[in-house]
Amino acid sequence: MLNFNKDITRDLNFKGLLGSTIRKTNLSYISASTNGGLILPHFFAIANSVNAPEAPTEYQSQIEVDGFYAGATFTYRKFITLDGTIRRDQSATLTDANNTYYYPSVSLGFVYSELLKNVSWLSYGKLRASYAEVGHSAPAYYVYDTYALGTPIAGNPVASASSTKRDPFLRPERNRGYEFGMEASFLQSRLGFDITYYHSQAFDQITPVSISSASGYTTKILNAGTIQNAGVELSINATPVKTRDFSWDFTVNWTRNRNKVVALFDTAKNLQIASFQGGVSLNAALGEPYGTLRGGDFVYTADGSRTVKSNGYYQISSASNNVIGNAIPDWTGSFANTFRYKNFA
Repeated sequence: MLNFNKDITRDLNFKGLLGSTIRKTNLSYISASTNGGLILPHFFAIANSVNAPEAPTEYQSQIEVDGFYAGATFTYRKFITLDGTIRRDQSATLTDANNTYYYPSVSLGFVYSELLKNVSWLSYGKLRASYAEVGHSAPAYYVYDTYALGTPIAGNPVASASSTKRDPFLRPERNRGYEFGMEASFLQSRLGFDITYYHSQAFDQITPVSISSASGYTTKILNAGTIQNAGVELSINATPVKTRDFSWDFTVNWTRNRNKVVALFDTAKNLQIASFQGGVSLNAALGEPYGTLRGGDFVYTADGSRTVKSNGYYQISSASNNVIGNAIPDWTGSFANTFRYKNFA
């Protein structure tokens, strides 16, 4: 990494950054299990298997991502800051046509309190805006079809094809977003707030999707789906009590996120992520928030009441694909206190 820091003029400062990273991830393991349980209780050893154990499972992968990055920061009179970055990554888990990707960022900060130093009740104030993109590569063995070696039969090696179809045209995942924010503190920093609005889209997400087993596979790896997130984050902090030996600080955080599945793959309108007992499934449904729960629902009357059968139980609809909820919370928040007495908190 190379850094550069220079005052171009008395009022304008420039900071530069050039760097490179090489990240290598090597994973290997051998796993084996007993077959039919243990002969002697609580003696955990493969040789203590009731039946002959199957051949151990062996796995090995090597991933390398090489990156180059650069950044530039201009600061004018300590109250306006313009920052920009660019990064180029090249991943070993994608084909040559798609394994190189770039992602930039730019941000602008304006410390308006520097222009209001005569306002005694304002301790600090800042406006900010930023835009950024992020790239992410695929896991190992997501591009080419491979075989798995099994237990030899009569001394002959056995190999089987995977039930997952890989995609040689797989592209890296991308996420782009922007945000605007404002922060301020007052009364010698005894009271302050920070508020942010953000909007982001994740697209070309690398996802295994279910396909017809008539194809010879049950799952296919695709660049499937675009998910949008937008919301507001608010933080308020205060110091109600502050003496020479004692202080009380508290912070309140509140976040409201709105999520929507903007696109799936081909003409698909729903992607099932998981299934649970009782016929309930977790889904990414087109036009709905990510994490939609589908399953059997109650039968409702015209006024919205649940229908009760003669045996006293609620009547359940025969349809099993009703939207019955969502895993995304309406909002999240927290409240934290810190009490400090001398050097004890």
